[in-house]
Amino acid sequence: MIARAAAVVLVLVAATVPEIRRYRAERLLWRMHAAADLLGSDPAHSPDSRGVVEWIDRSAGEAAAALPGDGRPWLLEGEARLDVRDFPGALAALRRASAAGERADVDFEMGRAFVLSRDFRKGQDALVRAAWISPAVLSPLPDAAREALEREIARLAGELRQGRLKSPPPRPE
Repeated sequence: MIARAAAVVLVLVAATVPEIRRYRAERLLWRMHAAADLLGSDPAHSPDSRGVVEWIDRSAGEAAAALPGDGRPWLLEGEARLDVRDFPGALAALRRASAAGERADVDFEMGRAFVLSRDFRKGQDALVRAAWISPAVLSPLPDAAREALEREIARLAGELRQGRLKSPPPRPE
């Protein structure tokens, strides 16, 4: 009887140990998000904005190790790097997020990174890709930019209906 109870306890512990690691990673993502929000609200007046970004960078690696295939840690790092105008670092993090899987918010942030680094063609391509996946991601954009992207999506949708579009808009490189 005691052996059976011990076996059940061991099975339960073995089943929950991986979940504990993922739970810790989710809590870390929450803290990263809070730090990125604080940084994004006023990066110029953050007492140590580079230190915050470095902490988010280290935390992204830790969270990603516990959440394989989840691009959120890299997305948060990319957003934080955009806030401190580290465009190459932001693009590197966002590429890692993109490699983890298709997400409209990753493509949207990649579009922002390209536009802010003055690569407008790639920026538009990334924003078109984001809107193709989820049109709602365009809502924070100024009206003129959003309307131009919506027209491009409508044009592409027309090509798709006519059988001329063979694949979705490509990811920017």
